[in-house]
Amino acid sequence: MKPYIITPLLLCLPLIAWAASNEDTVFRNAAGAGAAARTGAPGTASTFVFDDQPSYTQDASLIASQQETGYITLIEDVEVPSQEAGQLIEILVKEGESVQQEQELARIDDDQAKMAMAVAEAKLRSGLRKAGNDVNIRYAQAAKDVAQAELDSALEANRKVPGTFPQTELNKLRLAVTQATLQIEQATHDYEVAQNDVDILKTELAAARLGVKRRLIIAPVAGIVVERFRHQGEWVKPGDPLLRLIRMDEVRVKFTLDARQVPMAGVHGKKVEVKVPSLLGSETFEGEVTFVNPVIESGSRYQVWAEITNRRKDGVWMLQPGMPAEAEVK
Repeated sequence: MKPYIITPLLLCLPLIAWAASNEDTVFRNAAGAGAAARTGAPGTASTFVFDDQPSYTQDASLIASQQETGYITLIEDVEVPSQEAGQLIEILVKEGESVQQEQELARIDDDQAKMAMAVAEAKLRSGLRKAGNDVNIRYAQAAKDVAQAELDSALEANRKVPGTFPQTELNKLRLAVTQATLQIEQATHDYEVAQNDVDILKTELAAARLGVKRRLIIAPVAGIVVERFRHQGEWVKPGDPLLRLIRMDEVRVKFTLDARQVPMAGVHGKKVEVKVPSLLGSETFEGEVTFVNPVIESGSRYQVWAEITNRRKDGVWMLQPGMPAEAEVK
């Protein structure tokens, strides 16, 4: 080997030895501050741990009780619409009034709908009478019996005295039997059609009754009337909001949890204890987690909803929408 090649190699040996002895430091500085660290005992495979990646706990048993700040929201907030067009002739509730599910709230003019229902009821009664009438079937059967008897009598007479009834007369008697048989089939067909017509008339009556029912505004949920959008006497169209109902006996608290400390898989169904700082005293409310958002947001946090039973105090619901709340998952 030539001397001018060996000399540079000898000069580099101290630098190589220094780099080998400070391997971890060199790698960390090269990757950038907080990017990665290399660990591992001598003689074993090295492991790189990136400091800027969150570490998520997967064991549900490691859930730690901790208070998180959230806020109170409504579970049910419903605008009750009109389902039919017409004049709003009656509003049965006022703002602030509590209503039960299926309670009548208002009524749209239903005179024409009730008349259509009365017509449908009369048609159904008539159809039921027709469907129960089998006179035509019984008459056709009797007519066939007579025609068959006449034919049998003529054939018997010709058997005893040939030529008593000419062939043309026998053909007419056979035609009468065939005609009576077909009349039975026609009468049976008409009877079955009448039965089917009853089903149609029942459906028409159900539609007419629904038309009356849709003009009666019913509370879809139990709650409190907080707003009336229309007044008595106004004309409304399908879809126009008439009243707003909110539910206060059950409310929701929304908050977030740190995915690195509380495993997402173990949260749903957990008991929750809620305190509201704005309330005087140390009132505590209990609830249960009903929804866990599977999307992890910035800061490694995910959203959680819990439903809580509300309480009254001096006639007022204690938990109000928008209140800040402290939630602790148990």
